Amino acid sequence: MNDPIHNHEEFVEAIQGASEIDDAVLVSYALVCEWVDTDGKRWLTRIDASASGSRLSEWTRQGMLFNALHTAWNDDSTEED
Repeated sequence: MNDPIHNHEEFVEAIQGASEIDDAVLVSYALVCEWVDTDGKRWLTRIDASASGSRLSEWTRQGMLFNALHTAWNDDSTEED
């Protein structure tokens, strides 16, 4: 499915605003949300897109999420001098 994301511009603006690097440009995103209803039922939803607003390919999305979960993050506070 390669349909555009509704409100893509708002997602990009919100995510870009959270960047810690002023000149960084968002090129794609994958967002996972957990929900709970009043009966306690829980479920996940997922939204992803490229900079143009089109959906990411399954391969690209899976790669991004895999790396987010299983790759060491750059954290200056844990680096040794």
